[in-house]
Amino acid sequence: MLTASPKASTCPAELRKCLTVTPHSQVLHLQLVVKVFVDAGRRLRPSARSRVRMSLDQFEHLCDFACVFSYVWQEAKLLSSWNEEKDAAMAKAFFQRIFKANL
Repeated sequence: MLTASPKASTCPAELRKCLTVTPHSQVLHLQLVVKVFVDAGRRLRPSARSRVRMSLDQFEHLCDFACVFSYVWQEAKLLSSWNEEKDAAMAKAFFQRIFKANL
């Protein structure tokens, strides 16, 4: 999915830049997809887990969220006051936003 982005005619340039899939956003997105699959399959019998599938809208929603969050995260890393504590806080905030859980 690397470098996938919305069509230029339907999306402003800045938003298109923000929604373009980068290596960082793709890793975040795949972590979310795996977590959603594991959580959904946890309540099922092992034989029924193959039927747990994410809809296209859910998949795209997670991809868009990961792209926007990754863009903001990468821009924040350019700040002179950035440190490892802030990086860990961003990672925690990313997963809390989707799963609404205390990690």
